[in-house]
Amino acid sequence: MSEPTKSTGNRAAGNKSAAAQLNAEKFDAWQAVGGVRGALESVLPALVFVTIYGFTLTLKWALIGAVGVSVVLILARLIARQPVTYSVSGFIGVGIGVIWALLTGRGENFFVFGILMAGVYGLAILIASLARFPVVSMALTPVWELPWKWWRGADVLKPLAREARRLSWLWFALFAVRALVQLPLWAAGEVALLGTTKIFLGLPPFLLIAWITWARLRPYRDVAREVAKAAADQASSRNATAQEAGEEEPGQQSYN
Repeated sequence: MSEPTKSTGNRAAGNKSAAAQLNAEKFDAWQAVGGVRGALESVLPALVFVTIYGFTLTLKWALIGAVGVSVVLILARLIARQPVTYSVSGFIGVGIGVIWALLTGRGENFFVFGILMAGVYGLAILIASLARFPVVSMALTPVWELPWKWWRGADVLKPLAREARRLSWLWFALFAVRALVQLPLWAAGEVALLGTTKIFLGLPPFLLIAWITWARLRPYRDVAREVAKAAADQASSRNATAQEAGEEEPGQQSYN
């Protein structure tokens, strides 16, 4: 493990994700959502479904359109020789919604999987925070190369730990609002409103909270890097001493 300066910055530049923005000097919204294709993959299937359903009131054609656009997006990544993991995972979500809607004959069930996933993510973040494993704190561990459970020790990082806890609750609120707003619309069978709500509760609030996270954590980056470097130096020293003494190489340092 080394000080996350140029090497970490280069990795972040090549990794189009919200977490990678934590090492960026300037927040890049496109990179946070995985580029133009990532944004399209997030929005288009639901938009196509709602548009076709609204004009035709025919569930079959709306579902065919959603699946079709998902397939086209995967093919576009294959042609561009880009990783298709995100596209395929999105296609699986669309496929589950399509199957559910076809089996029940209810257009609103196209959105059930997304509502369930929002609830699952929100519940997971809630449980993690209550168990003193805030998701933002855990996300910072590999991004800034901090020791595991750093948020439970190192007095110099306590302000960062407090900020990470607050931001974790903000991410919980995002998924909780998605689930709580869409659930009654699903129960009422409001297909058009469900699609519109899914789009407006998707990228816009995600980008806002990602930017807030970046802005609130950025002032602590240099201090975190110093702690990471000190931990790495200490671990290297311990490893060297253990090797000289013929002992087994110890594992990664953690705060208990």
